[in-house]
Amino acid sequence: MKSFFRGVFYVLVLALTAFAQVTKERLIEIRIIEKLSRDITGKDSPRIFVAGKGQEITRELAEYSSLVIVKDLEKADFVLLITESPEKPLTVPVFALGYLTFKNCDFCIGGLYWRKGRPQLILFEEKLEKFKISLPEEYRFYIISEKEIKQK
Repeated sequence: MKSFFRGVFYVLVLALTAFAQVTKERLIEIRIIEKLSRDITGKDSPRIFVAGKGQEITRELAEYSSLVIVKDLEKADFVLLITESPEKPLTVPVFALGYLTFKNCDFCIGGLYWRKGRPQLILFEEKLEKFKISLPEEYRFYIISEKEIKQK
């Protein structure tokens, strides 16, 4: 009987590890990206193109959000930049995920990265104006001028 319970326990452990759980931090990222992309595009289910090597987050965005992940950049309302920066500015807003990606992107409207266990959201006033994006008042603390970042 003991070996039966050991066998059941072993199968349960294998089954639970097979279904990877999304981390708390990733879920926070997904919620921020989802809300931001809705507010930027004005759509309930915006079409997102994930640029770079972000297969894991692409799967998680599709599974845990109402965003529509598209494989064709031309069909996207919003671009989420993970690692690779497009060679030229795009006609849709580009948002960087991760500090180095954000730092190295000259035409991103903003970025989201983690610092000391907290999400850091930065949006550039000039880029938002370029795309004629008007965000709700709740974003006022995250909108800064690019000049402020370049001075630091």
